[in-house]
Amino acid sequence: MSARPSLRLSFAADLRIVPKVRRRVQEYLREHGVAERALEEFILALDELCNNAIEHGGAATAPDDRDEKSSCLLMLRADAQRSEVVAALRSRGHLEANELAAMMEATGLPDLESERGRGLFLFRAMVDAFEVANVDDDKLEVRFKKRW
Repeated sequence: MSARPSLRLSFAADLRIVPKVRRRVQEYLREHGVAERALEEFILALDELCNNAIEHGGAATAPDDRDEKSSCLLMLRADAQRSEVVAALRSRGHLEANELAAMMEATGLPDLESERGRGLFLFRAMVDAFEVANVDDDKLEVRFKKRW
């Protein structure tokens, strides 16, 4: 069985769908021979990013009120020769790219007493590189890379 060169998933901005996305990405990464530790770290980063995009990206509307603007698009490519996975998650966003990038680049530990606020910290710790861009007027795209 030959592995696909890239994976493209478009999915509703719905937290209930994230486990299905996670399972499909795990299958894809295993097909490409990604080392288990890198796979686990990548999945944790992706999970945090998807959850944040859905919760904070303006997509937390009633299911009947959603349209294509409240969907997410994940583009993923694993390169065994370079031992890296490159991904981009595009979703609706209310922030400018530079605002989100500043939040993601913030140093220091999150508030350990708070039940929230660890997602971007975990994301940053699990990936090797990332960048944020505004696309399609009302969408943000986070591109990130994980090496193994």
